[in-house]
Amino acid sequence: MNKFIICAALVTVSGCVGDPAAPSAAGTVSLAASIDSTQATTLEIRACPLPPTGVACVATRPEPIAAGSLPADGGFPRKYSVQGQLFGASDTQDWQVIAWLAHGDAGTNGGPLSGEAFGHSAFQLKDCSAICGKTCFCGGSNSVDVLVDTVSP
Repeated sequence: MNKFIICAALVTVSGCVGDPAAPSAAGTVSLAASIDSTQATTLEIRACPLPPTGVACVATRPEPIAAGSLPADGGFPRKYSVQGQLFGASDTQDWQVIAWLAHGDAGTNGGPLSGEAFGHSAFQLKDCSAICGKTCFCGGSNSVDVLVDTVSP
């Protein structure tokens, strides 16, 4: 109950959103001077295992994806928080946050569509193998800052 109240309070300030089974991430999303946000409807944020190539958070692995969607007119830089479990565990240590300015309904997209500006930043989960009883990584990061500086081709 307390976690819900804290998360609900954070929604209005920083956008506390996410999947309860995924590790958490928080930080600040900033825009490069060359990025125009006037056509965007939402700021989309995904935290997921770092893919071998590309940047999209595509659900091709068993790990959950923490996801959030915020109105794009909230100003930048902007604090965000995608909340998972206190002990969101994964067999993957290397994760990323990808943030993009969606021009329409992003739905379940794992990344930006053509013409949408995005940025991403990698982070690592801590080794929790002693707790899991097998190789696993858990936690999250409160300092994953993302610079939106690229337009998807």
